[in-house]
Amino acid sequence: MLDPDLRPSHLITTWWAGERASAWHECRADAQLHHLTGPEADQLGLPQGVPAWLIQRTRYTASGRPVETADMVLRADRWRVRLR
Repeated sequence: MLDPDLRPSHLITTWWAGERASAWHECRADAQLHHLTGPEADQLGLPQGVPAWLIQRTRYTASGRPVETADMVLRADRWRVRLR
């Protein structure tokens, strides 16, 4: 997704345990304020240190095995976060 000025609006890094699981039972996520690191700022075309949300999410099978995890970095001044 791009911002109106055609810069990336966010960063997502995802890891899968083996093949992509189409079925997952539970998702847990944590959000915290974060300041953009140098590499993140470079990728987003922003100054280092800009406030951002860091969301770390993991999806689990019914047996509790993690099948996917993702780290998301979103500019705090442009995104509102709701975790369920």
